[in-house]
Amino acid sequence: MHLKSITLFFLLFLVVPLLSDSTHTNLIKKEEVAIFHKVTSEIRCICLPSLPIKSCSFSNCQSSAKLKGFIENRIKQGDSAETIIHGIIHGYGKKLQNDIYLEKLRQEGYGGLADGILTGLGEKMLANPNPWNINLTLFVGMGLSFLGMAFYLYKRKQKSKESLTTSNDQESLDKYLNEIER
Repeated sequence: MHLKSITLFFLLFLVVPLLSDSTHTNLIKKEEVAIFHKVTSEIRCICLPSLPIKSCSFSNCQSSAKLKGFIENRIKQGDSAETIIHGIIHGYGKKLQNDIYLEKLRQEGYGGLADGILTGLGEKMLANPNPWNINLTLFVGMGLSFLGMAFYLYKRKQKSKESLTTSNDQESLDKYLNEIER
């Protein structure tokens, strides 16, 4: 019964999130959301370069979260997906030198990111379209962890059964010796 529960947990809470996108946007209009998803699927995560920024979690990578915020801001300003991708790779130049969002990034300690957006972050910011290598590694690692936990629980259960059997044998032996002494 425990193995079935562990397997179900593994499938529901580990496999499904690996196959889904974890990005969130505050944009409401369908057109804007579509642009956001296009850009975030073509630009890579800053912390995990093999993942597109679309699959990067806000809580795990603050730099990528800031870049997603910049992307949202540019979409609200009317930029197309191609314009944003081109700007991130080749730079926006003086066009955004006094941009409020970039100034906010500098105040929050992300001056390098703000300057990189102005000068261009380069071709290295294009996402690897196949994030399965890291997902497969995570999947195998989690699977081995769950197998280890299942093995540990099985051994623990076997040990508790053995201790019960041993204590019952000791009680039977004591009872038998008491009967002989009488």
